[in-house]
Amino acid sequence: MWPGVGHPSECASSDPIPIAGNVPSFPPGAGQLRPVPKPQNLRVVAYGDYRATVQWVNGSSYKKVLFRYDPGVQVDLPGNATKATTGTLVPGKTYTFKVEGAWSGGLFATRYSGWTEITYTVPKNPPFWPGGSVEKPYGPDTCKQGYVWRETTPADHVCVTRATYNQTQADNALAASRRVP
Repeated sequence: MWPGVGHPSECASSDPIPIAGNVPSFPPGAGQLRPVPKPQNLRVVAYGDYRATVQWVNGSSYKKVLFRYDPGVQVDLPGNATKATTGTLVPGKTYTFKVEGAWSGGLFATRYSGWTEITYTVPKNPPFWPGGSVEKPYGPDTCKQGYVWRETTPADHVCVTRATYNQTQADNALAASRRVP
């Protein structure tokens, strides 16, 4: 029997109990924080009006998402963001797009996932189809010329004007800041 303690299985902790001043030994990794999972499947999903739309899958529930491109351009997005649109890009230039998740561990400082990145060369003379995409629209789920998918979610294929689409994306980016915690 251990002094003052019943059977070892009755202990509240799996850590070794120090006996007579011995220093406890901890298993490898004990007390270490788990890494924050990186965003995955980063890709350019559209290019139009000299802007690229980049999409990814979050690796965790983030406090915020950081999106970087071109030296010096970083955008802080809400933690649930999975898409970002760049500012004006230079045709023919190659860019590196990076996404990183930030997680707050309560008492611990903010921790970061590390960057997930891809490179993308902007087309020199891309064909512009309705909706500003470099891909030619096809199939039954296509908008008439002058209209684009609203994309409140990836499955939202309601056809709206470009102005409505832009407003929808802005509203989605600000959604978390408009909710009562």
